[in-house]
Amino acid sequence: TSESIMHPCRLAWVLIAALVAQLGDSVDRLIQVQVVTRHGARTPLPKHAVTLSEGGSSLTPTGEKQLYDLGNWLRTRYLMYPEMLQYNSSRVRISSSAFDRTLVSAQFLALGLFPDSARGGNRSLLPQNITRANIPVYTQAEKNDIEIRAYANCPTFQATLQQLYASNDFNAREQQHMNLLRKVAQHPLFTGYATVVNGDTFVPLEEIWNVYDAINVAMTECTPDPTTQECLSLPNPSVRNFLTDSEWRELQDVAHFVEHTKFGRETAGDVLGTNLLLRIAENIRKDNSSLRSWVVFSAHYPTILSLFAALDSYATNPALGQETIPNYASALIFELYEDDVTREREVKMVFKEGLQNKTAILDFGGFCAGIVSGQRCPASTFTQSIATKLTHTDVSGWCSVCENKYADACMAAALDVGSNDGDGSDCDGKEAALVGTAVGSFILGGVIVFLGQCTITRLSTKKRDAQKEKMVEESKGQGSVPDSAP
Repeated sequence: TSESIMHPCRLAWVLIAALVAQLGDSVDRLIQVQVVTRHGARTPLPKHAVTLSEGGSSLTPTGEKQLYDLGNWLRTRYLMYPEMLQYNSSRVRISSSAFDRTLVSAQFLALGLFPDSARGGNRSLLPQNITRANIPVYTQAEKNDIEIRAYANCPTFQATLQQLYASNDFNAREQQHMNLLRKVAQHPLFTGYATVVNGDTFVPLEEIWNVYDAINVAMTECTPDPTTQECLSLPNPSVRNFLTDSEWRELQDVAHFVEHTKFGRETAGDVLGTNLLLRIAENIRKDNSSLRSWVVFSAHYPTILSLFAALDSYATNPALGQETIPNYASALIFELYEDDVTREREVKMVFKEGLQNKTAILDFGGFCAGIVSGQRCPASTFTQSIATKLTHTDVSGWCSVCENKYADACMAAALDVGSNDGDGSDCDGKEAALVGTAVGSFILGGVIVFLGQCTITRLSTKKRDAQKEKMVEESKGQGSVPDSAP
């Protein structure tokens, strides 16, 4: 009969359950993905070699497409976890530094990761085929960004850079490339970076980023079509043809060397990546009721290099490339898995280099001793290592070492005022304390007024009682008692 025949869908689930039982008693599932990205292709970005202050730069259409593709790649990577692919405002957090190129990059990544069909069933009044802009991107003032851009808010690091540029090793490397440095000094676009020493005109090695970036942007935006608006709007599009192929390769190598040296472990230690690693570890430790499925940090290549330095990743992951700047749309990914039965958690660290579809599974090195290369790390081991192996394990220590006295979190730490959890709120500990003081003063004022009223009432009552007693005594002497008190 029809009742005796199991429905095909139910039968499929039974078979799957039986297969799972044969494979083991428990199954782990992906419960969180944290991604640290570099923004997409952009307009030229001049930087100061020491202060790291920079000019304005905007994402180009090429950069928009790169981050959209990254978001789509992430969505495809986790198709087997459909619960991760639906946008939930309480489970998704996208943060960005306060720059056009990272804020817009975050928005385009969100478009690829969460298409309109994944953004909930709320009614939309927009025209058809228009994706709603209903995924917020959180940021904060530049001076308060001590996670994504810690490197730009650490005065002692700037002093370290000055020492680096004056070192014998750095000057020796400069001499190795002097012919190239002399040639680029001749181009009108780079004369402002040139210096003259004993009649010799050249671009100092510490300024080589500004030369490299201008040429690299021109190559990116003018290839294959030099007639695009993005190409023609550049200060000097023809600069892409200024160097020979061998000179361009040399410029790439030396520029990447300088940036790696600046933000690498030998120069910066683990200081620049500490605060963001502490945030990542905090996100991993949260219980399931408050755990976020997605945490995205729209960042910069120094952010990724700083994390690699803090984790000493280059020592155990030769596939990363010892002197390569992470390309546009690169992503450092922390995947968190949980066993359905034991509730044990494990972390997997993956790096996607720019536009390449392949990824490298990264070793944790000293942050997860004892595991075989390529294996996941127990989450408790990883977070405990971050809490104990880093030079500084809290914001207060970082502020002290960096001599940062202007970020809100550092001022709060100096005043020993408890700040908030730093998860995007614009109200820091100091402001919270002031608000608390104001509220407390208001309440205290109300109490004082109430007590004053009580005191006046009691005094009035005592006065009336005294008058009543006096009248009673007088009435007794006259042989009568009033009907009521006055």
